[in-house]
Amino acid sequence: MSKVLNDLNLSIWQKDDYTIAITVQNKVTGEKFISTIECTDKRKAKDMSRTHDKLFNHLKDMLVQNNKWNK
Repeated sequence: MSKVLNDLNLSIWQKDDYTIAITVQNKVTGEKFISTIECTDKRKAKDMSRTHDKLFNHLKDMLVQNNKWNK
């Protein structure tokens, strides 16, 4: 039996130059979760619970490749 959760709607978008917003919606229940990921540049290089540089850079690259990053 698989423990993978499938059939979710995922949206990512640029909130500002240092923040990416993420929405995950469960198609079955309709429940929606919204969060943000920041790079440490926003917090003067301080690691905080919402700063995730590797994930931020990966998602930013995806947005740039799809012409969804403004700068």
